[in-house]
Amino acid sequence: MSLRGARFERWAAALALAALAGCATSPAALDPGGCPRALRSAVVVSVSVSSVARSNGAFTGGGVVPQIAGTERRLLLAVHVMRSAPRVQLLADTLDLLTYGGTLAGWARVVQPRDAERHESLAVDGGWLEIAPFLPGAHLHSRTETLDLRVVPGGHPRAILVVRPSALWSHDGRARPARNVTLKFSTVSHMTRLHAVDATATFRFRVQHLGGAHEQWDCSSHRNFTLVTRDQALPDLWVLRARPTVHAPAETLAISNPRRGQFPLVFLDPQSARAFARWVQQQHARRVGQDVLGMLSTSDRFGALSQRFSLPLLARQWGTR
Repeated sequence: MSLRGARFERWAAALALAALAGCATSPAALDPGGCPRALRSAVVVSVSVSSVARSNGAFTGGGVVPQIAGTERRLLLAVHVMRSAPRVQLLADTLDLLTYGGTLAGWARVVQPRDAERHESLAVDGGWLEIAPFLPGAHLHSRTETLDLRVVPGGHPRAILVVRPSALWSHDGRARPARNVTLKFSTVSHMTRLHAVDATATFRFRVQHLGGAHEQWDCSSHRNFTLVTRDQALPDLWVLRARPTVHAPAETLAISNPRRGQFPLVFLDPQSARAFARWVQQQHARRVGQDVLGMLSTSDRFGALSQRFSLPLLARQWGTR
């Protein structure tokens, strides 16, 4: 073999070794967006949703009529980075939440970790929320964060009268006579034709590869989940219903008034509803002042009130069957 041929073979061998080294340090398969599949598949977003006690069930929605709307949810947001992820430097990242079927009420707060506000900003606008950056530091690593927020499911506003009975019992625990009890009414607005609220959590990040040619990649990982089911979206309003039977449809306690007409009695909390039901049963009350009490069929809201009470009366959330 000539000297020229030997040099060519050594040069070809060097190229082959360099190619092999490059394959070992740089992920080969890229997604259409330019992110290596080995990196994208190693970063996983997960979301866990639970209920949280409402700080204030009624709030004013841009008017003088209080609006019963919104449900508070607690989210456990997590980004998990597997050990198989390529070695990279984290340049920038955000975690956004986009809702469908409802909006965020412009309020959210981080519960854990408590020092999150030192390195991140939280923005809420309509059906969109952004945490930036979600991962502190320059290394791609796993992290969780707990967030409370208020969700307003989509629907149509409707005004309704809610009742606040006066004192039902005397100081010695006896039920007050019906002539000494008054019903005070106020108007609130609530949402009808409620929808479930779905959401997508997306973690977007830009990194630089620490091996090979130090390429920069823009990657993302997302998770779809249900934020609020329809039953969870029901307003915090309560009615009193008789237990339905095979031969009789469900009936709701209602009143008839010469000035207001007839309508179901709606309470702001289950405790008030149960207390009124116990008072009606003990007093065998059929009137409160000028208001006539009776049972109204849920299948015929414009029918006549029935004076045949089916006891016991059970507190049921508005909108449930």
